[in-house]
Amino acid sequence: MMQRANPKSLLIPILILCFSFCASEGTSWAKLGKTTDSTESEIRRHWKSFSDKKKSARVNGNYPYMNCFADAARKYNLPIPLLVAMARGESGFDPDARSHKECLGLMQIKWPGTANDLGIMHREDLFNPAVSIDAGARYMSWLVDEFDGDLFLAVAAYNYGPNAISPKRRVPSGAKWYAAYIFRHLKVVLSKPYVKAHRELIMRFESFDEAAGFASYLERAVKALPLEIQASKHQTYDVYITYKTTDQRDSYLKNLKEKTGIKPSRKGI
Repeated sequence: MMQRANPKSLLIPILILCFSFCASEGTSWAKLGKTTDSTESEIRRHWKSFSDKKKSARVNGNYPYMNCFADAARKYNLPIPLLVAMARGESGFDPDARSHKECLGLMQIKWPGTANDLGIMHREDLFNPAVSIDAGARYMSWLVDEFDGDLFLAVAAYNYGPNAISPKRRVPSGAKWYAAYIFRHLKVVLSKPYVKAHRELIMRFESFDEAAGFASYLERAVKALPLEIQASKHQTYDVYITYKTTDQRDSYLKNLKEKTGIKPSRKGI
Protein backbone atom coordinates (compact mmCIF):
# COMPACT_ATOMS: atom_id res chain seq x y z
CA MET A 1 0.00 0.00 0.00
CA MET A 2 1.44 3.38 -1.04
CA GLN A 3 2.14 5.79 1.83
CA ARG A 4 0.92 9.36 1.48
CA ALA A 5 3.66 12.00 1.80
CA ASN A 6 3.53 14.26 4.81
CA PRO A 7 2.87 17.82 3.50
CA LYS A 8 5.21 19.27 6.12
CA SER A 9 8.06 17.07 4.92
CA LEU A 10 7.71 18.61 1.46
CA LEU A 11 7.66 22.22 2.63
CA ILE A 12 11.38 22.80 3.16
CA PRO A 13 12.52 21.29 -0.19
CA ILE A 14 9.90 23.40 -1.99
CA LEU A 15 11.04 26.56 -0.23
CA ILE A 16 14.69 25.78 -0.95
CA LEU A 17 13.84 25.16 -4.63
CA CYS A 18 11.86 28.39 -4.76
CA PHE A 19 14.70 30.34 -3.14
CA SER A 20 17.27 28.86 -5.50
CA PHE A 21 15.11 29.60 -8.53
CA CYS A 22 14.57 33.21 -7.45
CA ALA A 23 18.25 33.72 -6.87
CA SER A 24 19.38 32.14 -10.15
CA GLU A 25 16.65 33.33 -12.51
CA GLY A 26 16.14 36.84 -11.15
CA THR A 27 12.53 36.18 -10.18
CA SER A 28 11.03 39.16 -8.38
CA TRP A 29 10.91 38.83 -4.61
CA ALA A 30 8.47 41.76 -4.72
CA LYS A 31 6.02 39.48 -6.54
CA LEU A 32 6.76 36.42 -4.39
CA GLY A 33 6.26 38.31 -1.13
CA LYS A 34 3.67 40.97 -1.90
CA THR A 35 4.06 43.95 0.40
CA THR A 36 1.31 46.11 1.88
CA ASP A 37 2.81 49.13 0.12
CA SER A 38 2.78 47.62 -3.37
CA THR A 39 1.28 50.41 -5.47
CA GLU A 40 1.80 54.16 -5.68
CA SER A 41 -1.82 54.80 -4.69
CA GLU A 42 -1.39 52.69 -1.54
CA ILE A 43 1.86 54.44 -0.62
CA ARG A 44 0.20 57.83 -1.17
CA ARG A 45 -2.72 56.77 1.01
CA HIS A 46 -0.42 55.77 3.87
CA TRP A 47 1.38 59.12 3.74
CA LYS A 48 -1.91 61.02 3.52
CA SER A 49 -3.20 59.16 6.58
CA PHE A 50 -0.11 60.12 8.56
CA SER A 51 -0.28 63.72 7.33
CA ASP A 52 -3.88 64.03 8.52
CA LYS A 53 -2.88 63.12 12.08
CA LYS A 54 0.71 64.40 12.15
CA LYS A 55 0.02 66.94 14.89
CA SER A 56 -0.89 64.19 17.33
CA ALA A 57 1.77 61.70 16.16
CA ARG A 58 4.37 60.82 18.80
CA VAL A 59 7.66 58.96 18.72
CA ASN A 60 7.43 55.79 20.80
CA GLY A 61 10.31 56.02 23.25
CA ASN A 62 13.60 57.86 23.46
CA TYR A 63 15.40 57.60 20.13
CA PRO A 64 18.96 58.94 19.65
CA TYR A 65 19.41 62.72 19.33
CA MET A 66 15.82 63.44 20.35
CA ASN A 67 16.64 66.97 21.56
CA CYS A 68 18.08 67.80 18.13
CA PHE A 69 15.06 66.33 16.36
CA ALA A 70 12.67 68.23 18.63
CA ASP A 71 14.50 71.52 18.07
CA ALA A 72 14.56 71.06 14.29
CA ALA A 73 10.90 70.00 14.15
CA ARG A 74 9.89 73.08 16.10
CA LYS A 75 12.07 75.38 14.01
CA TYR A 76 10.83 74.11 10.65
CA ASN A 77 7.26 73.13 11.60
CA LEU A 78 7.66 69.42 10.88
CA PRO A 79 6.46 66.37 12.85
CA ILE A 80 9.21 64.88 14.99
CA PRO A 81 8.39 61.27 13.96
CA LEU A 82 8.99 62.16 10.30
CA LEU A 83 12.52 63.43 10.98
CA VAL A 84 13.35 60.49 13.24
CA ALA A 85 12.08 58.03 10.62
CA MET A 86 14.15 59.69 7.91
CA ALA A 87 17.31 59.50 10.01
CA ARG A 88 16.56 55.89 10.88
CA GLY A 89 16.17 55.03 7.21
CA GLU A 90 18.98 57.19 5.85
CA SER A 91 21.77 56.29 8.27
CA GLY A 92 20.48 54.12 11.11
CA PHE A 93 21.36 57.08 13.38
CA ASP A 94 25.04 56.83 12.44
CA PRO A 95 26.47 60.38 12.44
CA ASP A 96 29.53 59.19 10.48
CA ALA A 97 27.52 57.52 7.69
CA ARG A 98 28.69 58.18 4.15
CA SER A 99 27.64 56.82 0.78
CA HIS A 100 29.70 56.36 -2.37
CA LYS A 101 27.73 59.30 -3.81
CA GLU A 102 29.08 61.60 -1.07
CA CYS A 103 25.85 61.74 0.91
CA LEU A 104 27.08 62.34 4.43
CA GLY A 105 26.02 62.22 8.06
CA LEU A 106 22.90 61.34 9.95
CA MET A 107 20.52 62.79 7.34
CA GLN A 108 22.73 61.92 4.33
CA ILE A 109 23.11 65.43 2.94
CA LYS A 110 24.82 65.42 -0.45
CA TRP A 111 28.21 67.14 -0.56
CA PRO A 112 28.89 69.69 -1.87
CA GLY A 113 25.74 70.55 -3.84
CA THR A 114 22.84 70.24 -1.40
CA ALA A 115 25.05 71.08 1.57
CA ASN A 116 26.22 74.34 0.02
CA ASP A 117 22.63 75.23 -0.94
CA LEU A 118 21.76 74.83 2.74
CA GLY A 119 24.62 77.10 3.82
CA ILE A 120 27.03 74.35 4.93
CA MET A 121 30.46 75.12 3.49
CA HIS A 122 32.65 72.69 5.46
CA ARG A 123 32.35 68.96 4.73
CA GLU A 124 33.23 67.91 8.27
CA ASP A 125 30.24 69.86 9.64
CA LEU A 126 27.92 67.27 8.11
CA PHE A 127 29.18 64.69 10.62
CA ASN A 128 27.87 66.83 13.50
CA PRO A 129 24.43 65.34 14.37
CA ALA A 130 22.91 68.71 15.27
CA VAL A 131 24.07 70.29 11.99
CA SER A 132 22.94 67.31 9.93
CA ILE A 133 19.49 67.13 11.54
CA ASP A 134 18.97 70.88 11.15
CA ALA A 135 20.04 70.71 7.49
CA GLY A 136 17.84 67.71 6.74
CA ALA A 137 14.85 69.34 8.42
CA ARG A 138 15.44 72.63 6.61
CA TYR A 139 15.61 70.83 3.26
CA MET A 140 12.54 68.73 4.07
CA SER A 141 10.59 71.84 5.13
CA TRP A 142 11.39 73.49 1.80
CA LEU A 143 10.26 70.36 -0.07
CA VAL A 144 6.98 70.18 1.89
CA ASP A 145 6.27 73.80 0.93
CA GLU A 146 7.35 73.15 -2.67
CA PHE A 147 4.85 70.29 -2.98
CA ASP A 148 1.99 72.01 -1.12
CA GLY A 149 2.18 69.81 1.96
CA ASP A 150 2.19 66.49 0.07
CA LEU A 151 4.50 64.36 2.24
CA PHE A 152 4.66 61.54 -0.28
CA LEU A 153 6.09 63.83 -2.96
CA ALA A 154 8.32 65.68 -0.48
CA VAL A 155 9.89 62.45 0.83
CA ALA A 156 10.33 61.13 -2.73
CA ALA A 157 12.05 64.39 -3.68
CA TYR A 158 14.38 64.21 -0.65
CA ASN A 159 15.88 61.15 -2.30
CA TYR A 160 15.53 61.91 -6.01
CA GLY A 161 15.75 65.71 -6.01
CA PRO A 162 12.92 68.20 -6.53
CA ASN A 163 13.49 68.51 -10.29
CA ALA A 164 12.73 64.80 -10.78
CA ILE A 165 9.39 64.94 -8.95
CA SER A 166 6.21 66.65 -10.09
CA PRO A 167 2.54 66.29 -9.10
CA LYS A 168 1.74 66.44 -12.83
CA ARG A 169 3.69 63.36 -13.87
CA ARG A 170 4.35 59.83 -12.68
CA VAL A 171 6.78 59.51 -9.77
CA PRO A 172 9.93 57.56 -10.74
CA SER A 173 9.89 53.99 -9.47
CA GLY A 174 12.96 54.43 -7.27
CA ALA A 175 11.52 57.55 -5.64
CA LYS A 176 8.21 55.81 -5.03
CA TRP A 177 9.89 52.90 -3.30
CA TYR A 178 12.08 55.26 -1.28
CA ALA A 179 8.89 56.87 0.07
CA ALA A 180 7.61 53.39 0.94
CA TYR A 181 10.93 52.58 2.60
CA ILE A 182 10.82 55.68 4.82
CA PHE A 183 7.20 54.97 5.68
CA ARG A 184 8.25 51.50 6.89
CA HIS A 185 10.68 53.22 9.27
CA LEU A 186 7.98 55.70 10.28
CA LYS A 187 5.71 52.84 11.36
CA VAL A 188 8.51 51.50 13.57
CA VAL A 189 9.20 54.91 15.10
CA LEU A 190 5.51 55.36 15.93
CA SER A 191 4.99 51.89 17.39
CA LYS A 192 8.24 50.58 18.88
CA PRO A 193 10.78 52.04 21.33
CA TYR A 194 14.40 52.37 20.29
CA VAL A 195 16.51 49.32 21.05
CA LYS A 196 20.19 49.14 20.17
CA ALA A 197 20.73 45.70 18.69
CA HIS A 198 23.19 43.68 16.63
CA ARG A 199 22.37 42.76 13.04
CA GLU A 200 22.96 39.73 10.83
CA LEU A 201 22.75 40.37 7.09
CA ILE A 202 20.48 37.89 5.31
CA MET A 203 20.37 39.29 1.79
CA ARG A 204 21.14 42.45 -0.19
CA PHE A 205 18.90 43.92 -2.90
CA GLU A 206 19.22 46.70 -5.46
CA SER A 207 15.68 48.00 -4.86
CA PHE A 208 13.41 48.44 -1.87
CA ASP A 209 10.45 46.63 -3.44
CA GLU A 210 12.57 43.49 -3.82
CA ALA A 211 13.85 43.77 -0.23
CA ALA A 212 10.35 44.41 1.10
CA GLY A 213 8.96 41.46 -0.84
CA PHE A 214 11.69 39.19 0.53
CA ALA A 215 11.10 40.44 4.08
CA SER A 216 7.35 39.91 3.69
CA TYR A 217 7.99 36.34 2.53
CA LEU A 218 10.26 35.65 5.53
CA GLU A 219 7.74 37.16 7.97
CA ARG A 220 5.11 34.73 6.72
CA ALA A 221 7.43 31.72 6.60
CA VAL A 222 9.11 32.26 9.99
CA LYS A 223 6.95 33.67 12.77
CA ALA A 224 8.32 36.28 15.20
CA LEU A 225 11.47 36.86 13.17
CA PRO A 226 12.78 40.41 13.93
CA LEU A 227 13.61 41.87 10.53
CA GLU A 228 14.95 45.23 9.44
CA ILE A 229 15.48 46.75 6.01
CA GLN A 230 18.30 49.29 5.90
CA ALA A 231 19.69 51.34 3.02
CA SER A 232 23.45 50.88 2.70
CA LYS A 233 26.28 53.11 1.56
CA HIS A 234 26.41 50.98 -1.59
CA GLN A 235 22.91 52.16 -2.61
CA THR A 236 21.41 48.75 -1.79
CA TYR A 237 18.58 47.75 0.54
CA ASP A 238 19.74 45.12 3.03
CA VAL A 239 17.51 42.71 4.95
CA TYR A 240 18.76 41.94 8.46
CA ILE A 241 17.81 39.88 11.46
CA THR A 242 18.27 41.91 14.66
CA TYR A 243 19.31 40.30 17.94
CA LYS A 244 20.64 41.12 21.42
CA THR A 245 22.68 38.02 22.26
CA THR A 246 24.56 35.42 20.22
CA ASP A 247 22.26 32.71 21.57
CA GLN A 248 19.28 34.67 20.30
CA ARG A 249 20.96 35.12 16.92
CA ASP A 250 21.77 31.41 16.63
CA SER A 251 18.18 30.51 17.49
CA TYR A 252 16.80 32.87 14.82
CA LEU A 253 19.21 31.57 12.17
CA LYS A 254 18.46 27.95 13.01
CA ASN A 255 14.74 28.63 12.72
CA LEU A 256 15.28 30.47 9.45
CA LYS A 257 17.25 27.58 7.95
CA GLU A 258 14.77 24.96 9.14
CA LYS A 259 11.76 26.81 7.72
CA THR A 260 13.25 28.15 4.47
CA GLY A 261 16.70 26.66 3.87
CA ILE A 262 18.13 30.18 3.72
CA LYS A 263 21.50 31.04 5.25
CA PRO A 264 22.91 34.56 5.66
CA SER A 265 24.95 35.66 2.67
CA ARG A 266 27.74 37.09 4.85
CA LYS A 267 28.64 37.71 8.49
CA GLY A 268 26.55 40.22 10.40
CA ILE A 269 27.70 43.71 11.29
